[in-house]
Amino acid sequence: MGKHRIRLQPGDRVAIVGGGPAGSLFAIQLLQKARALHLPLEVTILDSKSFLSTGGKGCNMCAGVVGASFLDHLKELGIPLDPAIIQQEVAGYSLNGPSLSAFVKGEKEQEIATLFRGAGPGHGREVLHPGSFDYFLLQRAQEEGARYLNWRIDHLEFGIGPEGLCRLHGKGKSQEYTAALVVGAFGVMSGIHKAFSFGYRRPRTWHACQAELYLPRDPPRMRYSRLIHIFTSKDPHLRFVAFTPKGPYLTVTGIGKHVMIADLRKEIEENLSIQFCLPKQWEIACHCHPQVPITTCRKPYDDRVVIIGDACVSRYLKSGIESAYWTARYAAEAALKHGVDRSSLQRHYFWRCLATFAFDNLCGKLFFGLYHFISRRPLLARGFIQAVRREQHLKLRRNRPVSQVLWHLFTGDSPYRSIILLALNPRVVLRFLRGIFLARVRIRGRTSRSRNRKLDNTRKVPERSVHHG
Repeated sequence: MGKHRIRLQPGDRVAIVGGGPAGSLFAIQLLQKARALHLPLEVTILDSKSFLSTGGKGCNMCAGVVGASFLDHLKELGIPLDPAIIQQEVAGYSLNGPSLSAFVKGEKEQEIATLFRGAGPGHGREVLHPGSFDYFLLQRAQEEGARYLNWRIDHLEFGIGPEGLCRLHGKGKSQEYTAALVVGAFGVMSGIHKAFSFGYRRPRTWHACQAELYLPRDPPRMRYSRLIHIFTSKDPHLRFVAFTPKGPYLTVTGIGKHVMIADLRKEIEENLSIQFCLPKQWEIACHCHPQVPITTCRKPYDDRVVIIGDACVSRYLKSGIESAYWTARYAAEAALKHGVDRSSLQRHYFWRCLATFAFDNLCGKLFFGLYHFISRRPLLARGFIQAVRREQHLKLRRNRPVSQVLWHLFTGDSPYRSIILLALNPRVVLRFLRGIFLARVRIRGRTSRSRNRKLDNTRKVPERSVHHG
């Protein structure tokens, strides 16, 4: 097989392994597009996770930030986000250095929402909304016609019978499901990837750390600000730390190649910029170690099999939720318009993913590498923050080019290649150089004043009294 075109037929079964955003968004788009083509399909989502459970049982290990572009995609699908799911609406970002901070705020139409993927931390002190973002999408998929089975898939068989169908086996008794197409939406952290034994290799990842901080009822100043805070770090294990406000909780994310909870806790306790933003009393309600994809997978397709979501590819160091939307869309369109054989899925699914993400992620690595270089050098970091601060009083967006670079970088609402072109704008470079100059002048001024005070103190030596006998 693989040389001949394989098309989905009326009444075919489609099995989706994974009920997160990628799986639900694929089901929604496949059913909507198939309905427009008058092609009836039986779509089933299989997942053992309960998204209504608090704590790790229902969590999908995500910072839970969605921007305006993704919210627009949901509206286009006819499923606007339920306001009850939103934990907090965010107006912008705060970039925090060792001694300076600057705010980057978007326009009114550039809304950002924070949410829990599950039902929230298992702290037990406050009753959260019983729903979750993943559960919300799963419900919308079922309303479109998908079926949900609470199964844990144990292994798969490929090439069953003359039509080469796929058979899924659950861990429970009599849990067996045969499908004309299997969609792997299991996520990069799932162990089920080993069952897809046709040459698939998942992306390489970083071992990040994420914690939910429970804050007392008297909220700190940062919860009033409605900002996501980004902190630079001197710890070699950490590239940066992000604070995402979610009502009584604060999601703290430490990004690096291998970040442990001890590294994150130490950073929270010793970083003065972080301490300034937190109340004196806080506690970690729970923590997890999400795997952050930094490369593209290998061969996420075969006859009647396709792998989507961050198990395939994701934007470099960005939310996998929007990447889940695009991979789900590309896979649904390829399956319906072109076929589910490996050649069709390679050409019309995987190559589209590469066109969207591969080169752009190289640009992202370059840009984040530059950001990391600047953040580790005090003069450059102060100069960059100074350039942003000088733009804050300007009303027109076109007059804030440095702030726009940061806005697009943090929100991920523009391709990295576009952000690099924006950063190379002469106005951005000149403002950055001017910020470095001003930072240098201020540092010299403080050094000079400090020296003068020391000289004054040495000159004020008390005179000795001499007594003549």
